[in-house]
Amino acid sequence: MRWITVKQRESLNEFSYATYIFNIIADDFLSHGGVVSELVDDEKVDTHCYGKRDTLYVINAPDDNEIMMKLWYAVHLPKIVKQLNVEKVIYLNGLLGSHKMIRQPQIMMLFGMEYFINPKKASRWQQLSLKRIAQNVTNASRVFTYSASAIDTLGTILNAGLSAKIKTFQPVPHDSFKVLSWEEKESTKETYSHGCEYFLLKSSGEQIEEILTYLKAFSYFKKWQKSSMKLIMLVDAKMISNVIFKEMLSTYYFREDIILFSEMSRAEYHLLLASAYGFLMLTDRDSDLTYVLEALQCNTLVMTFDSPSIRELAKNAPYFIEGKSFSEIGQAMIDVYKSENMRLAHIQNGLYISSSFSYESNKNILMNWLRES
Repeated sequence: MRWITVKQRESLNEFSYATYIFNIIADDFLSHGGVVSELVDDEKVDTHCYGKRDTLYVINAPDDNEIMMKLWYAVHLPKIVKQLNVEKVIYLNGLLGSHKMIRQPQIMMLFGMEYFINPKKASRWQQLSLKRIAQNVTNASRVFTYSASAIDTLGTILNAGLSAKIKTFQPVPHDSFKVLSWEEKESTKETYSHGCEYFLLKSSGEQIEEILTYLKAFSYFKKWQKSSMKLIMLVDAKMISNVIFKEMLSTYYFREDIILFSEMSRAEYHLLLASAYGFLMLTDRDSDLTYVLEALQCNTLVMTFDSPSIRELAKNAPYFIEGKSFSEIGQAMIDVYKSENMRLAHIQNGLYISSSFSYESNKNILMNWLRES
């Protein structure tokens, strides 16, 4: 069995739904003795190096000017598909190769409805995806996305027939995201936050202005609370090394209470998430459901901006922050700290929702879909 996954170079770092889908496929190949191979130089592919072992090839699609991207999908990708003699091509970026040149089933995942609503914020590959969405949905063997709400959004730019072709595949957290014991939580805090309680904050982490808003929000909280509470922020690696950001952080009054991380293993992330006083999921991306659901499964309070898809899957379990200003985010932190009963009620709602999760069942559904396509 030979499949290709086509993704954007940044998508598996920045977009949790794309990461989730890729991990399921890759884990399935590896668990059955297969191989996952990233094609660094797709002009020189050795189709015999893995023998008869099942192989999942991973290709990073270009984010170039529109003409070059169209050429890649129309000419270059079909050439790779033919050379590798694969059975299926799976796209994790909402784009599709030439249906005339690629006869194998082409399966397309759609995510990140934000750029469909606000095209001005779209990257070059997202702009191309938006332009070709109707054509790609028409030609794909199967199309799926993360929620019924996302399909409703797509319905505003697609006709009813095409919208009906899109199926929902909702993410379910991996079993490794579980509730920790009191001793495990205390050990994690000793390791990562000097033994103190902390809020864990996940953001897009791309703009200094955005990070500054969160620092102001934490100041708003700390001036009221006056305690040892820390803020652990998960941000882009480039941000941590940014000279301007370093200078800004060096003058921040509560800098000793700020802890920054960029990359970590899934096991480390689980420890941080499951031990947090509260999880601020502030990426503001409708498709980042996995982060929310993982926290619910870990018995951690989720604080996030309102989103149709989060409402659909997480119901009333998260604490929804009313606005995106630093004072509104800071006030949300104060509110959950002031009322332990309210915090525990949200956590209990999350545990009720997560009690029905089954990662293995969800994984089997996806893999059966893909095999049957």
